[in-house]
Amino acid sequence: MLHFFRKQRTFRPARAVAQAMLLGVILSLASCGSRSDASEAENPNGFSDEQATQYYMLRANGQFDAYVAAMQSCDSTTEAYRSQMARLLKHHEAQILQTKGGTTGAEVLRKFFHKNGTVAVVFLNVTFKDGSSEEVIQTMVFDG
Repeated sequence: MLHFFRKQRTFRPARAVAQAMLLGVILSLASCGSRSDASEAENPNGFSDEQATQYYMLRANGQFDAYVAAMQSCDSTTEAYRSQMARLLKHHEAQILQTKGGTTGAEVLRKFFHKNGTVAVVFLNVTFKDGSSEEVIQTMVFDG
């Protein structure tokens, strides 16, 4: 005669804690994706796609000092710091020139506004002379 025995389950506190932690992480990640303060439609300051592409193309065209001068994060820094930022950008563009032949253009894919339209997170599609492209995220701040 065959007997089937059911394995008796035992409570394992470590496993229960691990499952609870995993559930907490999943819920927190889901809530991080919420864009309750972000809007793709709300644009009270008249931000244009052209402003974002022109700003990105400053660095692509070698105007590193102008690009750095427009960076809000460099407003209260030293001249030495701003010069170093310009050198870093120049180095990065030299790498792009060497590996991809340079930048041919940039177009806005989408943008989201935060803080009552004073901050825009802009997603750009940057194309290169070798035919490749990459998506770049650029934050822009309205200072008017």
